[in-house]
Amino acid sequence: MRAHPGNLIPLLTALLLAGSAALAQHLVEDIRDPEQHFLYAAGLMQREFYDLAQPQLQQFLERYPDHARAREVHKLLVHCCHAQKKTAETLAAIESFRRKWPEDPLNEQLLTTKAAIYFTQKDYPAASECFQELQQSKDAQRAESALYHLGQCHLALNRPAEALEAFKTLAGRPLSGDFPYRPYSAYYVAKNALDQGDQDSAAALFAKIAAGENIPDNIKEDTLIRLADLYFGRQDYRRALQFYDEYLVFFPSRPANQYIRLQRVFCFYQLQEFAKVVDTAAEWRKSFPEGGNFELDVVQGDSLCELKRYEEALPLYWRSGLNQATPDAQRRHCLLQALDCLNSLQRYEELLQRGQELLQEFPNLAEKGGILFKMGQAASHLQDLARAEEWYRQALELYIGETSNYLVVANALLHCLEQSRKWAEGATVARRISEKIASEHQAAYRLQAATMAAQLPDWPAVQEDCRYILKHYPSAGGVKEDTLQLLANASIALQEYPEAKLHLVELQKTARAELQGRIAILLAEVLLSLNDSPAAAVVLEQARTLSHLLPAEKLEILVLLMRVRLSRDDIEAAYPLSEEILAWKGDESNTLVTALIWLEIGVCQRQKGKFTGAVAAYQRAYAQATEPQLRNRAAVSLGEIYLHLDQFADAEKILTETIAGNLRENYASSRELYSLLAEASYDLQHYDQAFAAVEKCFSAGTGDGGNLRSDTRARWIMARLLFEVEKDPANALPYSIRCFVLADDELYSPQAMELAIRISLALGKEQDARGTWAELQQKYPAAAAALQNTPPMRDW
Repeated sequence: MRAHPGNLIPLLTALLLAGSAALAQHLVEDIRDPEQHFLYAAGLMQREFYDLAQPQLQQFLERYPDHARAREVHKLLVHCCHAQKKTAETLAAIESFRRKWPEDPLNEQLLTTKAAIYFTQKDYPAASECFQELQQSKDAQRAESALYHLGQCHLALNRPAEALEAFKTLAGRPLSGDFPYRPYSAYYVAKNALDQGDQDSAAALFAKIAAGENIPDNIKEDTLIRLADLYFGRQDYRRALQFYDEYLVFFPSRPANQYIRLQRVFCFYQLQEFAKVVDTAAEWRKSFPEGGNFELDVVQGDSLCELKRYEEALPLYWRSGLNQATPDAQRRHCLLQALDCLNSLQRYEELLQRGQELLQEFPNLAEKGGILFKMGQAASHLQDLARAEEWYRQALELYIGETSNYLVVANALLHCLEQSRKWAEGATVARRISEKIASEHQAAYRLQAATMAAQLPDWPAVQEDCRYILKHYPSAGGVKEDTLQLLANASIALQEYPEAKLHLVELQKTARAELQGRIAILLAEVLLSLNDSPAAAVVLEQARTLSHLLPAEKLEILVLLMRVRLSRDDIEAAYPLSEEILAWKGDESNTLVTALIWLEIGVCQRQKGKFTGAVAAYQRAYAQATEPQLRNRAAVSLGEIYLHLDQFADAEKILTETIAGNLRENYASSRELYSLLAEASYDLQHYDQAFAAVEKCFSAGTGDGGNLRSDTRARWIMARLLFEVEKDPANALPYSIRCFVLADDELYSPQAMELAIRISLALGKEQDARGTWAELQQKYPAAAAALQNTPPMRDW
């Protein structure tokens, strides 16, 4: 209970002399009016005077058990006892309430409190009974919470099978929405499966967790590591890499980064991608300069040897062999790096040298802060930002408590950090300045902190800064729009799309005309993330009418609107948009229209039968693609269209160029590429190249992106080569037959059947030829009709 300072000593004396029981009796007011009694007790509760409120509530229930206020008083009594941690009395009050009002909706809440008390007291049998009853709740979250805690009770009571069954129930449900116990349950079940050696079940559940929504960071982090390590242990290094990379995307700054990045190096080594081993090992050493690792030295050295870069490998071996990776050595290395930086200086050398000599001679000089500040300025002019920052920081330490000098140095340090792109430290300095600067400038510095945090990006920090500005400086001039835009960007990055939508809609109301285009684009993207493509389309259509759009924004809106239409399979609406993009004259298309988008435009044009436009789009995709997968997709599409248009030389050129590029990049060419090249080369009578391409197609693995059409095309070309070029009908016939026995390809199977007829006749197998003709008429009547008047079918 609370007491005024003046009454503290008498109160303590009374407690010592009279005892707590006598004091409680003295403090119970004898109020005879039930309504006044209730209001008095409720007032004590509202002020959190629980020790005073309890006897008043109990007295009310004793005097007026059937009063209209009795239910509410009983509820307050439960809360009062619980707030005082009087568990026995709390439980008794709950039981009393539930007996008197068994159908009251409040019973579930009270039962939850009762379960929590038993659970906290480790009375797991009693808690289990409560949780079992709560499982029947119509409130889905309450029921799931009960099931989860029931599982925890089973664990505490050494009933692992029952606990596992409870967790499995929750783990089997979608990991989305506001159900916080599902990820924990799924993680327990997955880990249990892993402990039992059931790696397949564990992998499936861990994959489900990794793909789930609202997964707690600790669960997500450990899941990705376990999943990656599981595949690493299975020697499936590609899959392991996938999850190691996903970990780095989600957790770029966690302590486990050192281990994860190291595992990536080992994956690349096992995959014999030696150049990547060297590059990623170098990145690892840069990120963890004090984390020397013998195994890393070995694989990096070995990889350098594979690349014939022996001079670089030798010192790695020496370092591992002599075990020189100590903190002192790291410091020496850093000193050498620093000396290298010093050698690059071209101005202010004398000033810097004299400044250092002065500080060495007089390390406690009163003007040390000013000297350090001037040295920082000199280093800044020389673009020696590392030394400038160091000296600014030293000066800043000396000016703590001197607001004027502190702000001057802090501003210089902030500029230096901004030039150095040290966004996290810069944001910290900007926040410190905002705490010390005059009030009219505080919002601007806090906004600068948010802007720098966005460069990291550290979106939670951006949200915190922006919300602080809107709360404390709602009317700060020239700040609100930028704050709202940063807040919207943070919400988008954190996938908090409903909140982002609210910020963008508010921003639309007040933002300058020149910002409306960018806001509309962001709003459309948010709506798409919320699976509201109709609303996104409306926003984009309206945005096209804005008067202050930049060319880049016009094109971005156009591209986004086209993709929305394509996502809904509305080719009719997407086609004119793709035409506009193809006709775009500005340089913006080089950066805003990616290779993937050009591929989509090509598909749109192709489906409309506009092969000229499709070729133009695929050519742009091919030229812009930086990833071999996209470049190969574009080449395949170009090859197919060129063959359709009988432009065999163009087809052969693009396919040959792509395959050669794949070879240079150590990337496997697909069966599609080889089979298309075989057809183009055959039509150009480049038979040797056609033979080679077919053989390459047949020898390619099954996981290289090929398909049944690729195989059918390759077999058809091989049959033609053997029959028409090599004059070997006996060996040609099986290839042609496989084209329509193993496949049902509307383009190549009919042509293969016609070829099989001619080959069978050449072998004197007229009955087989007639049988193939009958099958052709049945399966492909249109193709058969086109051949009806050609020999020998004309006479059949």
